[in-house]
Amino acid sequence: MNLRTILPPLVALALLVIVGTQTSSALRQSGTWRSAPRAKHPAADPYGSLERALARSDTASSLAAIRDPFSFARASAPRPVVTRHVTAAPAPQPVVTAIVTDAEAAHAIVVFKGNSYSVKAGDLFAQYRVVSITADAVVVDDGQRQVVLKRPTKGD
Repeated sequence: MNLRTILPPLVALALLVIVGTQTSSALRQSGTWRSAPRAKHPAADPYGSLERALARSDTASSLAAIRDPFSFARASAPRPVVTRHVTAAPAPQPVVTAIVTDAEAAHAIVVFKGNSYSVKAGDLFAQYRVVSITADAVVVDDGQRQVVLKRPTKGD
């Protein structure tokens, strides 16, 4: 055996031991490797208060108020029926924000339920079909009726 073959592994092992001891010492001092403190007395039962409350409750008085489902002689009075009439809110209408026309075609920007649609005659958006677009209005059809949407005027 040669000293040159034994010395490098021994130096590496010594450095490894030094680095390991310094690391473990630093972790213990920072509190990372400290164990959690042990409880000196056992914790109280978390369900103890519930069990005591259930044991204290008087079940005889609470059962007297409950109707016997097998007794047909003491039927309770029927509850009055309350009817409420609800009127449906009107369906939202599309709004034309702009109309652009040129020699070949007309396009419009229509806003419906928060979405903007760029449409031309024959296009579909939401449940509407664009029937026609003029310089002043857009005609849309929802399958039941045709709706004329007027172009916005300045100041609106």
